[in-house]
Amino acid sequence: YVNTSRSIILLKYLVSTLEKMEIDVFYLFDIRVQEVFNFIDKKNCKFIKNSNFERFKFYKDMRFSNLKKVLCFGNAPPVIRLDIPVYVYFHNQTLIKTHQDMNFKNYILTLCKQGFVHVYKKNVDIWFVQNNYMRENLALKYFNGFDNHIINMPFYPEILYPDNIKRI
Repeated sequence: YVNTSRSIILLKYLVSTLEKMEIDVFYLFDIRVQEVFNFIDKKNCKFIKNSNFERFKFYKDMRFSNLKKVLCFGNAPPVIRLDIPVYVYFHNQTLIKTHQDMNFKNYILTLCKQGFVHVYKKNVDIWFVQNNYMRENLALKYFNGFDNHIINMPFYPEILYPDNIKRI
């Protein structure tokens, strides 16, 4: 589902890091980012529509592949339980707390997404987050405060400042 904003920056950083490591990785991308990841060998990736049905088909077909682990980067767990370890990188604060300034449409959409995470959270073995705030609030929102399967794993590309910008 990752296709915009800061999430795509993190995803690009993750993919480029994995590619430099030259490990065997298969990527499932949202079709809206096809141009962003055109440097990935086509045999190592698949682009699908933003659809739970498309994800379901992929995971169902994937069950008989040689994959050893799955990392879902876009906050959303797989729609079926897999027989291999599943990790989710959870970084969307609105899936933890709704904001009062949301319009009605976004509020309802966010509630639906939160419901999705709640229903399918059982399909995940480990959740990764950027910081303690996300760890604590993810645990409170979806796991009755228990965070034993939520791990802080901050990562981000180095920010390069021009010499004329003073860093604080």
